Amino acid sequence: MAKKFWISVAIGAAVGGAVSLVDRNTRAEVRASSKEVWQTIQQPSEWGSAWKRKMTEVKSFADGVSSDVQFLSEKVQDIREITPQVMGIVEDTKTTFQQKRRGKTVSEPKIVNETDTFEL
Repeated sequence: MAKKFWISVAIGAAVGGAVSLVDRNTRAEVRASSKEVWQTIQQPSEWGSAWKRKMTEVKSFADGVSSDVQFLSEKVQDIREITPQVMGIVEDTKTTFQQKRRGKTVSEPKIVNETDTFEL
């Protein structure tokens, strides 16, 4: 019973393949892919070389992505370190403008150290 089933499946696949070859484009695609398979079978070393080249390209791409991610990670860390300083400057500026709006005199900023950090 199982043998008859598999024979029927094989016959159905063969008939389906034959019917699909009625289309001219399908025949051309089958011919082209058959030639590629035949060339690969005849010259396996060439296929191996192509595979190695492709793997080298993938490795180079992965290394580039890895270095890009590392660069972005460093920049995010820099932003995290700078953000509190920027917030301090924004708060100082806000306070200065609020004091000017209220009519209070504001002292001029003075340089605290050589990194141009200002203190009011």
